Amino acid sequence: MESPVRENDSNLKTDAEKNTIIREVKDNILDNVTKYFQTELQTISQDYKTFGDMNNASKEFCVKMSNKVQDLITSMAEIQEQYIKIDNYLKEITKLESQVDDIEKITEELDIFSKALDERYPKTMSRLFF
Repeated sequence: MESPVRENDSNLKTDAEKNTIIREVKDNILDNVTKYFQTELQTISQDYKTFGDMNNASKEFCVKMSNKVQDLITSMAEIQEQYIKIDNYLKEITKLESQVDDIEKITEELDIFSKALDERYPKTMSRLFF
């Protein structure tokens, strides 16, 4: 576009010419400012749309993570219940294990005692069993 300002503006004689040039410059500035604001508003609008899309994506992600956490909580509760049920059996097994150890010790002591009796009374012991 050709600039409305001419080289020799100082040589203009009439107010009408000056007013025409001022009006052209004013209209040109107004058009350019309008285009600038429209472009800025379009950019801002697109930014808000992008933020909205990002917000929706984040929301979906958070919902998925929340569902996974809820599933994990449910699974952990089930595992805890199973552990409680198994814990009683584990306690019984520990008691039985302790009792088996005691029986093994008693058996060893009886074996030692019977060997000592056999050495002390060899003939008496063979008569009892034969």
